[in-house]
Amino acid sequence: MSSTLNRNQVYLISYREDVVLFCSRVFQKIATVQRFNCVSEIPDKVPGIVVYDAIDNEITLELFQILKNSNHSLISIISPCICFTIQKKLKDFSAVWVYSNLSEYSRNEIESFVNEAARSEKNTFYYGNSIIAQSQSLQGLFTGISGGIQKFREDLQKVSRLDTPVLLLGETGCGKTTAARLIHELSDRRNGPFVHVNVGEVVPSLCESTFFGKTSGAYTDAKADTGFCHKSNHGIIFFDEIGLSKQMVQGSLLTFLENQMITPVGSTKSEKLDTRIILATNADIKSMIMDGSFRRDFFHRIDNHVLTIPSLRQRPEDIPYIAKQYIRDKKCAKFLSSQAIDKMMNYSWPGNIRELQHCMDRAMEDCLTEKIPAEAIDFGLFN
Repeated sequence: MSSTLNRNQVYLISYREDVVLFCSRVFQKIATVQRFNCVSEIPDKVPGIVVYDAIDNEITLELFQILKNSNHSLISIISPCICFTIQKKLKDFSAVWVYSNLSEYSRNEIESFVNEAARSEKNTFYYGNSIIAQSQSLQGLFTGISGGIQKFREDLQKVSRLDTPVLLLGETGCGKTTAARLIHELSDRRNGPFVHVNVGEVVPSLCESTFFGKTSGAYTDAKADTGFCHKSNHGIIFFDEIGLSKQMVQGSLLTFLENQMITPVGSTKSEKLDTRIILATNADIKSMIMDGSFRRDFFHRIDNHVLTIPSLRQRPEDIPYIAKQYIRDKKCAKFLSSQAIDKMMNYSWPGNIRELQHCMDRAMEDCLTEKIPAEAIDFGLFN
């Protein structure tokens, strides 16, 4: 099936902030971009391009009905949550579709597609159906409808546009590393390095050479090394588990946090870097400051933006969305029964999303039927 794109308007519907940011930037080359929260809000009198992030089967079917009697064109970015039947039906409408996330490859392909449309002198741009990219990487940790996770997604979008330090707080397994990588992907530094440093594993006596590098012969058997901070130049450095760091380690980072100057061990030459700093911990930083185990001057160098990821215990209504998307991402044809979903929503999930994923892995492997019953939901040690 072939169609034409009417370039009067672009109507964007998506809850995934990486999709919103990318599409808003790219599609404004060919039309005015308006964002809507639901398909029923799309104006039916002004033809345009509907850029739809398909994350829900029922909403997708509703969109089909709207488009059937309208002059709108459709470009769909498909989530793995969408069932195979709907994915087949989308071929009757779609020009472009991308599975699960926007990889570097798919971003480039979409930009090329839009640039070609922008070069067209006519108000409509002719195209044929085509799959431009298929990417299967997991993007389901922050899905959901709860107020807490929606606010977190909004905050994540805001800080991604900035260049100041970010401190991510949250319980074990809630997705702090994924959040840090998403900030990198959404930022202007996405083409630069992302350097992950587990600060809890850094030996205090070697912290300066670990962070800032060392020259050959700086101490016995020392070999030249640039250090983690220099490796992150023009990108992002992620200091994970910062709450486990000793005061000596915190002290060594103060100057770098202040002005991004580093001096390798054994050298007298300082260098100013261009890197963004993200930190994360599951510790109670406020209590640690009060008892003196976390330096107050260190905290005030990283408190520009403090984002807290809500635990699953605080957002049980999001559990079905996360679980279903995880099953789809694993390309599994099984589905959760309503009793299984109820059982999961009434569990406290001390290990948060990581524990939920392991629970889903067990259920998908052990259940012999297409429908996963409540009996197949095994919480392991906490059963």
